[in-house]
Amino acid sequence: MSRAQHPALVRGAVCAAVAASAAALAVAAAANAAATPPSGVIPVPLGTVNIGGTDLTARVIVFSPSGTTGWHTHDGDVPGIVTGGFITRTLEDCSVYTAGPGDPMSGGGAAHVGANTGDTTAFLWSLYIDQAGDPPAIDAPAADCPGR
Repeated sequence: MSRAQHPALVRGAVCAAVAASAAALAVAAAANAAATPPSGVIPVPLGTVNIGGTDLTARVIVFSPSGTTGWHTHDGDVPGIVTGGFITRTLEDCSVYTAGPGDPMSGGGAAHVGANTGDTTAFLWSLYIDQAGDPPAIDAPAADCPGR
């Protein structure tokens, strides 16, 4: 039996494949819809050293005015210090912390977003402490914080 003899079968198979692909794309889009992408933030890598299976990675995170990291989390600890400008961090429990030059700022565990709400560039020097091969950040859904 050729395809020409059974166009309805071919048409049905094509429709099923298209429907399955569309459903898969819809699921993928829904999974990413809640994540908020970074904007106006540039992570500048300074170097990585591995000690006993733990990566220590130094970065300067440069926030342009109105720049945001997007909601994310970290597998490891991320201690840091603000060296210029002001950075506001909002946690998933909607608590807010603003840090200026010389103030510590840390991340890790809880989902959070960092933003430069000032009108000058802000700088955050950070040390990412992760198991070897872990990504520096993992997208997270935005918290439902009133007024944000």
